Amino acid sequence: MNKLISEEIKYDGKIFKIVQRQYENKNQEKYIRDGVIKSNAVVIVAKDNDDNIYFVRQIREIIEEETLELPAGLINDGEEPIETAKRELEEEVGVIAGNIEFLGDYYSSSGFTNERVYVFYASDLTLGNTNTDDDEEITSIEKIPLSQCLEMLKNNEFKHASMNIALS
Repeated sequence: MNKLISEEIKYDGKIFKIVQRQYENKNQEKYIRDGVIKSNAVVIVAKDNDDNIYFVRQIREIIEEETLELPAGLINDGEEPIETAKRELEEEVGVIAGNIEFLGDYYSSSGFTNERVYVFYASDLTLGNTNTDDDEEITSIEKIPLSQCLEMLKNNEFKHASMNIALS
């Protein structure tokens, strides 16, 4: 591992901060890396007893699109990923998981961010209440049969890396 020489925060926002770090390699050469430091996240594959997977349609201003997504969200400070998964599932789609299993995790883009995404599978679902964040605009909750999801995956119809990873 190369030696960290210095770090300067260039931006410190609500969801992430941008840092510029200077490192020194084994040849004593110095170089700069810019990075995004942010909270880790969860994504949930929630399947009901009829083999339907829950999705949300959500407005994503930064890409100027309404997207189809699996329920997901940021992990709050001090919160365990499994607790975030349970919370986000109820907040976004209004269901409570009787069973929730950790499937794995990955870095979303390790070349410039430390964000780690934890993937969960939820089943034995019962109705709860939605309670989205003030800055979230979920336009609909949809259930898609698992067989159709797999076909959509095969046809590269999902735009989010997290969905492609979680459904694979």
